[in-house]
Amino acid sequence: MARRYRRCQITSRGKMSDSNWHADGQLWPTIKPPLVPNEEDVELVLRACMPALQGLARPPRILVLGVTPALLDAAWPEGSELHSVDYDRVMIDVLWKEREGRTCHCDNWQSMPFPDRFFDLVVGDCSFNALPGLDDYAPVLQEIVRVSRPGAPFVSRFFMQPEPRLTLGTLPAATGGIEVSSGVRLLLAIASAGENGSLRFTDVFGLIAAEGHDFEDYMRGLRHGPADIERTRKILESDQRLNYPSWPQIAQAFGPFYSRSELEHPGYDVGRYCPIVRFS
Repeated sequence: MARRYRRCQITSRGKMSDSNWHADGQLWPTIKPPLVPNEEDVELVLRACMPALQGLARPPRILVLGVTPALLDAAWPEGSELHSVDYDRVMIDVLWKEREGRTCHCDNWQSMPFPDRFFDLVVGDCSFNALPGLDDYAPVLQEIVRVSRPGAPFVSRFFMQPEPRLTLGTLPAATGGIEVSSGVRLLLAIASAGENGSLRFTDVFGLIAAEGHDFEDYMRGLRHGPADIERTRKILESDQRLNYPSWPQIAQAFGPFYSRSELEHPGYDVGRYCPIVRFS
C-alpha cells in the first residue's frame, strides 16, 4: 500500500463524533488537568510505552490519536517519527504547532492514511472518550490494529466510571477533599453519563433538575465559586457527546483486538477515575 500522508488537510469524510469544540475554538487551550494530562500522566504513559520502543533497528514510528500537546512534546526516543491524527480542523488550528519529526493529519481515526503494519506504538489521551459511544470503538480499533505492526501496544489514559457507578446523587460525597475545580468537572461528567457511558453535555442541566436541584445551587454544593460555575456552564453548553464507560465495558470492547491489559492509576486526587491503560 502506497504512503499517502496528509499534513492538516480537510477530507470529505463525515464527522468522527458529535463533538462541537468549534463552537468556541479558544475553549480547549484553557482547560486544565485532569481534563488534560499533567506531568505524572505523561510519565506513566512513557513508562508503559518504552518497552515497545527498545531494540528497534530504526527510529520508532508512533501514532498519536489527537493533537494533545503533552503527548507530542513528551520525551520520546531521539529520532522518533510521530504522526498525529485529528478529525477536527479547529482543534488542529488551535493546538498544533510544527515540531521536528512530527506530522499532523486531518483525518478520521476510522480510516487513516497509513500503510498496514506501519507503527510500533499507538498512544492517546482519553481519545476513546471523545467518541460518541461504545458502539464507535470497534471501527477505530480495527484501524489501529491495521496500521500497527504485530505486537505493537496501544497506551492511553481513560476517563472511567467507577464501580459502583458514580451518580449525581452520590457525587457530593465523592468530592470530599478535592480542591481542583476541573477535577470536580470531570466527576460531574462521569456522574451524568448513562449506563452505556454516553453523555451529551447539554443534557446535564436537565439531569440535575430531575434530581430536584437548580444548576447553580448544585454546583455551589460542589464548592464551585461563581467563576467556576460559569466556566462549567460554558463547557456544558459546548454540546459534546462523549462517553465515560466502566472498566468492564472498556475491557469487553478491546477484548477482540488485544489479549492483555494493564492499568496504572496516577496519584492525584481524581486519579482513580482516569487510569493509564496499556493494551497489547
